[in-house]
Amino acid sequence: MLKSLINKRNSLQFLSVIVFLVLLTFIDRTHQASYILFQVVAVLNLFLLPRKKIFCDKFFIYYGLVLCWGIVVTILSPVAHDSFIALRYWLLPLVLFVALYDADLISILKKSLWVPSVLLLIANIVLFMYWTSNGAVYSSTGVVYQKLYYLIGDWTSKIYTSTVVLCILVFVWFYLEKSIHRNILIIMNLISGLLSYDRMFWFSLAIILICYYFLEKIKLSFCKIIFLLVSIIISIVLIALLLHYIGMDLHYKERFATYQYWFSVIHVSPVVGIGVGRDSLQHFYGHFYPVSAELIARNPFTPYTSHNFFLDLQVSQGVIGLLIYMIMLTKINITSYKNAIVKNNKYEFVTLYITLAIFTKFLVDNQLDNRKVLVFWFFIVVSYLINMNNSKQFNKLS
Repeated sequence: MLKSLINKRNSLQFLSVIVFLVLLTFIDRTHQASYILFQVVAVLNLFLLPRKKIFCDKFFIYYGLVLCWGIVVTILSPVAHDSFIALRYWLLPLVLFVALYDADLISILKKSLWVPSVLLLIANIVLFMYWTSNGAVYSSTGVVYQKLYYLIGDWTSKIYTSTVVLCILVFVWFYLEKSIHRNILIIMNLISGLLSYDRMFWFSLAIILICYYFLEKIKLSFCKIIFLLVSIIISIVLIALLLHYIGMDLHYKERFATYQYWFSVIHVSPVVGIGVGRDSLQHFYGHFYPVSAELIARNPFTPYTSHNFFLDLQVSQGVIGLLIYMIMLTKINITSYKNAIVKNNKYEFVTLYITLAIFTKFLVDNQLDNRKVLVFWFFIVVSYLINMNNSKQFNKLS
């Protein structure tokens, strides 16, 4: 009886990942099916696996702290309803962690990485055609193209798809053995990145390659790399704050004008913020500190986001929320690294590369909101669990 239940659970784990990898190319409203599957598997795992081991894992503890602070912020929030809705999606990475805790992820990835690679290439071709024709292709290519475009989202989806492509590329590079199949997938994902028209794709890829060189070729210590990266991020934030407070005009580009607006409202609630998620920002600041019509004309997304994940986090959850999140990311990466060393596998830095892929991209944007939270955390959680080696995943994919 128990063995039969475990086999069914294993099948559900495989199915949930496949469904997720198929749907992640499309608009986030289509992702609900994979969320339901992950929730079902997570409930099964809470009965089948030792709960104490799961709850005492460093990932569960540190991400749990992020959620606990989100609850505090929501209770204190003047827009509590919006904050609560966003907080529900922030719970999904923990659900995913429990659902895939002992999954044979290497085997699953071996059979499935080609699926998002193909779908993302198609998606980026569609977006490229739309982007280069200024939308004219949408009305001239018929129903099939229009339905594809609708399923993918809109022209802003290039930011989302290019970030997912970058994560898939990291997985293909590090988890697949050298082969023609691997080379084809690498080329496909690089073409997807090129077609995305997203310059940050190449910047983030360059950062990953530089870290790869220093960590795995020169053998610079992991802690020194973490310290260097954190120092760079903090320096960027401090320089931007300094420029703002000395009165330097940051309006020479639309994005910096947006940064200036959001820096100007940090003082409203610098310690605890005003609520989790973009909707909280929009509804609170849009009502009490409305964006000027001139700035909206220059950047219509200004009322929703600062175009920087960490600045959004500071404004929405305060300096405490920002610090907890940074500590959580650092601890998860250090733990993943140590687990890989203990288990003697070759993936010790993959979690770091995935973290860099996501959060360097979101230095100039923020797609990490609502349903998309799980999409990007999927890659961090999977790389972390592979290093946990809960299903004896030692071998590279063939």
